[in-house]
Parts: sequence; C-alpha cells; structure tokens
Amino acid sequence: MCPNRQIPRGIEVLVKKASVDAAFRDTLLTKRAVAAAQIGLELNPAETAMLTAIPESQLIGIIQNTRVSPKARPVFMGYAAAAMLAAVGVVTGCGPSGEEAVLEETASPIVDEPPAETGENTPDSPEIESDYSADGLGISGEGVGGGGSGDATGGSGGGITGIRPDGSSGPHKPGKENTTLPYKNANVFASCSTIGGPGADDENRTLEILDRIVSNHITSFELLFRNQSEKNPKMEGGKVTVRFIIAANGTVPQASIESNDIGSSTLASGILARIRDWKFPAASDEVTVVLPIVFVVTE
Repeated sequence: MCPNRQIPRGIEVLVKKASVDAAFRDTLLTKRAVAAAQIGLELNPAETAMLTAIPESQLIGIIQNTRVSPKARPVFMGYAAAAMLAAVGVVTGCGPSGEEAVLEETASPIVDEPPAETGENTPDSPEIESDYSADGLGISGEGVGGGGSGDATGGSGGGITGIRPDGSSGPHKPGKENTTLPYKNANVFASCSTIGGPGADDENRTLEILDRIVSNHITSFELLFRNQSEKNPKMEGGKVTVRFIIAANGTVPQASIESNDIGSSTLASGILARIRDWKFPAASDEVTVVLPIVFVVTE
C-alpha cells in the first residue's frame, strides 16, 4: 500500500459511488448507515466511527473532489460492494515526491495493464529493482561492468551504494529500527452532536456554522495526536468527547472531557487547551455544545 493512502477502503467505496450516483449521494448524506447496507457493504468499527463523525460539509467536499476513471464508472454505478472493493483494491503508484498517484481502476474483471515502455530497460539491460528503508536506498541488478547489489558497489559501475537521509553514502543496512516510524498519524473527524442552552436557536449557532469552525481546527488535533503518540508509542485511536460552552461573544470560557476512549490524559488536556482558544461568531446568548472527536490511526 502506498504510504500516503489514508482513506479506508470501505469509506472510499462509498464516496466513489456517491461521486457518480446522485441518488446514492443523497442517501449517503442523509442516512449513512443505510447507504452502506444498500450496496451490501460491511464497514469495520473504525470505518463506521469515521463515517459517523465526518461533518456533512466535509463529506460533501470529499465526494466532490473524488475522481472515478471512465473504465471503473460502470462498477460504481452498480450495487455490488464486492466489485467496488476489488476496484479500489488495485494498487496505486507513488510519484517521486511521495504523493499518491490518482487511482486508475479497471472495470470488473480487473486486469493490471503492463507499464508503458520507456526504453530504459531492454533485453541487454535487465529491469532494476529498488530496496527502500528508513536508513537508505539500495539498488540491485546487473549493469555494464558487472553485477552489483544495494550493499556495495560492484565491478566498474555495476552497483550503487546506499544513500542515507543525511546525504552521506555507504552500504544499505536494513535493521529492525527502520521498520517502524517513531510516531503515528491519525485522521481526525469531529462534528457537533448536540447544542443546548438559551442561545441554541440563534442563527449563528446552527450545527452547520459550528461544524465549519470546528473543521478549521482539525489539523491541530492531528498534529497533537502525532506528537503525543511519539511520546507514548502504545497510544491507539479512539474517540474523545468534549462538552464546552460558547459565550454570547463567541469565546469558549469552559470546556471539559465527557469521555475518553484513548485514555491519554495529556492528549485530552491538549484538546481542551485548543478548544478554549477557539472563536465563534457572536450570538444572542450562550450555548452548550457536545463534540465527539474520532481519531483513526492510518497505516
């Protein structure tokens, strides 16, 4: 799997179908669980939590920015979840910059097309295989002048030594310490579930307006989780529910943790500190808001 692929396959199937099927899109936006059942798609617990937590405005944006290739369009116009899962399961490439290439699924049955010929590999110049790790880059294969490997130079230019992240060269030595990142990334989804209090009917306290403000701060939660996971490698994803008050002037004078599935008090304290700095539009009176925040660890 490409390291930048962060959307679970079940969610990807739903948004891809919604991007080509207007009727299904309406169902997904209004009855999310029903939409999955409609195509016989079973979501795992993490996917279910993610789908439930995505604010409608974010979900609409994801659908609008989702691309489905013409070859795969007939698959997603149907109602067979297995075929759609197979379509999104096609391996995607990563460019030199590390960014994931656009998915180019093929209609069922799925056939991987051979790569375009570039002229770089010929019968006299066998295909080169690369071996990547966090420590360096080794390239093995046969070249002019003799055989080589990712561990050392060969003959006269037959192999290429490893290139370390600091720019120095030397043999590539894969080790256990190179297989795991020192931190975890997580996709964060947050949407206000309830609003109460004397100002709840104010036009500046609708769920849509509040969720728009919340969505502007999602990145700060993702960075917070990443930093805390580096200090606590055993920390996993989960849900943190926050209850806070928005004063009439738009500030947040009070915020508290209602529940914390993750169990990290440091993460919870960081969430509260950030929410207390939020600023909302002024309104007629204060409101109390309940905000579930879901952290889904990505691969």
